[in-house]
Amino acid sequence: MADEARRDWEIQIVREAISDDWASLASKKLNAEQRRALRDHLSLHIVALRELAERRRLALQTAIANRPQRVTRTDSATES
Repeated sequence: MADEARRDWEIQIVREAISDDWASLASKKLNAEQRRALRDHLSLHIVALRELAERRRLALQTAIANRPQRVTRTDSATES
């Protein structure tokens, strides 16, 4: 569970950074070079968020695959 909490925290941090980047980009006080640098920074955050989301998805799939299978009443009846 600690790994899941850490992944959620990492995703939240990157989301906040993306939000800050968008707010800065919306500022009218930036010149073209500053806007370009900020867009590059935003792109890096977006890539990081995609990577974190993919790691989260794979971890969830692994957790589901490693869960012990429950034996249902119909399964145990057919095995007898």
